[in-house]
Amino acid sequence: MAINAKLLLIIGVIVLFLSLLYLSIPFYQIIALSFIIAYFMQPLKNYFVSKFKDETLASVLCVIIGFSVLSTIIYILINFLLKSLQGISSFANDAATLNTLNEVLSRFQAYNIQEPLTRTGINKIVTFVQNIVFSTPQIIIQFVVLMFFLFYLIKYNEEFIDFIRRFIPVNELSFFNRLIKRVNEMMRAIFYSQFITAFIQSVILFIFLLIIKIPYSFELSLFTFFMCFFSITVLVVPVGVNIFYLVTSNYPMLVVSLVFTALISTIDNFIKPMVGEKIARMNPIFFMIGLVAGAFTLGFTGFFIGPMLFGVFQAGLEIIYEKKKLNFA
Repeated sequence: MAINAKLLLIIGVIVLFLSLLYLSIPFYQIIALSFIIAYFMQPLKNYFVSKFKDETLASVLCVIIGFSVLSTIIYILINFLLKSLQGISSFANDAATLNTLNEVLSRFQAYNIQEPLTRTGINKIVTFVQNIVFSTPQIIIQFVVLMFFLFYLIKYNEEFIDFIRRFIPVNELSFFNRLIKRVNEMMRAIFYSQFITAFIQSVILFIFLLIIKIPYSFELSLFTFFMCFFSITVLVVPVGVNIFYLVTSNYPMLVVSLVFTALISTIDNFIKPMVGEKIARMNPIFFMIGLVAGAFTLGFTGFFIGPMLFGVFQAGLEIIYEKKKLNFA
């Protein structure tokens, strides 16, 4: 009877766990984002624990910092969008633009399609506004879920790993510990080196754009940061500046811009080995597959989750074949 009771309890726990997974499907991206932020907040949490000797306080401080960073990023993106809309508005108010629009509308009216187009446009605007209004409660709930998971994942990160260790046979613990160590090294190589490299390159570009008085320097630098962080390229903005000076026949500035382009395109070769790639280096094919596949399947958070999953996959391969010394990077 005791065995049957224990079996029923295990089945009940499994069913409850699966039910919780099903109920959390609407928040899977938020939960995944919480795991990512909590993972990279762990060194900061350890620092606060060493200073204040209180894990709860350290976790709260990490959540506050994480919230501040996310809020700042959201504010910057919204501000950028508003400035872009203002630019479009000023362009639309230009006299030449108004004449062009009037001419286009008159052609629409000649073909009796102005009214349907106007009605369709108004309907789309109303639908867009309604979606924003109706999605506001969901956004608030997602934010609360993010903060909740973030706090507990930061606070009990090590306990969660210890909990997993309990289910691993004793003779396999050394393999598990080596895997965890290698995964940490891989994550540091993927994101710490990517973040620091992208940050340094974007700051250097921002200073250069300010010096040569290119408009929208901050927005262009922010765009370059994301391009570098996701290992796409750093050259979009510098090449655009080169083309601008070439078209305007400003050859002295073109030479300066070309020299800067060569400098900023090679600086990552010196930065990355200093901050992570000495101990681990992710296979570029794995990284790009994870980046693209993650983005297509999971949306924005897939940009982070995809490379992380493939990083864990590569770390597992390296541990499995470590005696053969195969190089997967």
